[in-house]
Amino acid sequence: MSLHKFSNDNTRLFPVEKTSFWAEGVLEVKHIQEALAADIEILEQGLMVIAREYNKWAGSQKAIDILAIDRDGTLVVIELKRGNNDKYVDLQAIRYAGMVSVMSREDIVSTYKEYAKLGSESEAEEAVSVFLGGDRLDEYSLGENVRIFLVAEEFADEVIATVLWLNTQGLDISCYTLSPYKFRDELLLFAQRLIPLREASEWQGKFAQKKQEVKKRITTKDYTKYTVRCGENEYSSLPKSRTMLRIATFLIEQRGVSVEELTRLIGDRTHVDLFLEVKLGEDGSIVQGIKGYLNGRYFVNADEVIQSDGCTFVLSNQWGGESFFRALKDLKNSYGTFFECIESN
Repeated sequence: MSLHKFSNDNTRLFPVEKTSFWAEGVLEVKHIQEALAADIEILEQGLMVIAREYNKWAGSQKAIDILAIDRDGTLVVIELKRGNNDKYVDLQAIRYAGMVSVMSREDIVSTYKEYAKLGSESEAEEAVSVFLGGDRLDEYSLGENVRIFLVAEEFADEVIATVLWLNTQGLDISCYTLSPYKFRDELLLFAQRLIPLREASEWQGKFAQKKQEVKKRITTKDYTKYTVRCGENEYSSLPKSRTMLRIATFLIEQRGVSVEELTRLIGDRTHVDLFLEVKLGEDGSIVQGIKGYLNGRYFVNADEVIQSDGCTFVLSNQWGGESFFRALKDLKNSYGTFFECIESN
């Protein structure tokens, strides 16, 4: 990415020189960390810093560069790297997130009290409450979740790939690039969220929601059973496919409805041919009429085949979801005086 400056009359563009923190003598803790802590909303609006160099855990001398909370009370671990030579920054930040995930509400308040140099816990609690938008801190979830911000001049490819994958697994990790530019004697900074892209984050959320809805529809099966009354016969606790078999068999064999009529009426409600004409062997088994790829998609037992005008037919058993309800509605509209179909208790 390049940065340009307009001329005084706004008719020309002049490139602004890209530089590096190292070349400009900018230090990670003394300069970058202090500047970001003082103006943390450069990264994201609605953040409150509660600690710098936080290391209040046993058995480790490692420290979180900046610890913050957002407007939801979620802890935000912010890990800074001056350059791009740390290929394990993601793993380090995940360890930190795990360590602070056990922080209690009281821990967060006392941490902020120490950072802000306040005189009492009640002052710190009031400040945090005001930030969250209310009067009482116990009205809010505080510290129940943890987000991670990785901040660097650049990121190695393996870090980017890892973060993208971890986010698909339910973690909440953002990557920010800080790019220094030099214009005359001034050092400029361009901050940008790399992952997730600001423009794409809303759509990514919508896509994720849609994916979950589709998955839910696919994995949630309807086990409703039906009772079918055909003339003097009643069949109970039938699944959708066998409900359709009973109705079609009755209409064809007992009411004289032709295979062609039913095909015109509901033939487009199933994703295979509604009927197949077959030949039976001496033992009553099907010897011709069903190709290999159609095996399992039709009712083929001896007591399931349908006889019409001297020919033998098998009916599709593909009646899941909307295909069943639409076909049943069409059948009721045309032949509802001949049969009754209701949900079983």
